[in-house]
Amino acid sequence: MSNLHQTVRAWDGSYYEPRITSEQAVRFGHVAVAGVLALGLFYCGSIAWDVLHDLREVKLVEIRTVLYRVSVGDAVLSWVAYVCGRDLLRSLLQRDRL
Repeated sequence: MSNLHQTVRAWDGSYYEPRITSEQAVRFGHVAVAGVLALGLFYCGSIAWDVLHDLREVKLVEIRTVLYRVSVGDAVLSWVAYVCGRDLLRSLLQRDRL
C-alpha cells in the first residue's frame, strides 16, 4: 500500500484518501524547486566570481587576451547566474508589492 494514501472503507467499496492535501504538495514542490534553483544560482555565481577575479588582472591594453582567458562555458554560466539573480530579485520585489 502506498504511504501517500490511506484506504477508507465506504458502503459502496473502498477508495483512497490522500494523506497530504494538494496545498501541502504544491508548497513542498515550490520549496523543492526553489532549493534546486538556489543551488544552481550558487554554482553559477561562484563560477562568475572566479571569472571576474581572473579578469581583474587584465589591463585595458591586453583586452584581446580576455578571449583566451575566459572559456565559452564560463561565460554562459556567468550569464545564467546574472539572469537567475536578476529574475529572483525581481520576483522578490514583486512579492512585496502584493
